[in-house]
Amino acid sequence: MKTSIAVIAFTITATAKDLTLQWDPPPITEGITNYAIYASTSEITAANFLSAPFRYNAGTSTTFTITNLAPARWYFTAVSEADGMMSDTSNILRVNVPGKPENLRR
Repeated sequence: MKTSIAVIAFTITATAKDLTLQWDPPPITEGITNYAIYASTSEITAANFLSAPFRYNAGTSTTFTITNLAPARWYFTAVSEADGMMSDTSNILRVNVPGKPENLRR
């Protein structure tokens, strides 16, 4: 079973370094047991996403929050899983998580 999902909306709270991903399920959801989110500070593509250093399992929820992201440029993609098979990757999200400003005065 090949299905596709597209991560269509996301929000980021820079001060908390939390990222909430939300996506629409594919037209046919029968059999989907998990949505897996892959994350890396190196560029992710459909060809290399399985080697991403971070994988998060969202279960059957179409929303997932990743907390305590380090300051960096992050790349994310998601796939649906069913019957031991995996969908194509979603679109790739690029998110800059800022670090602490350097020139703050007290």
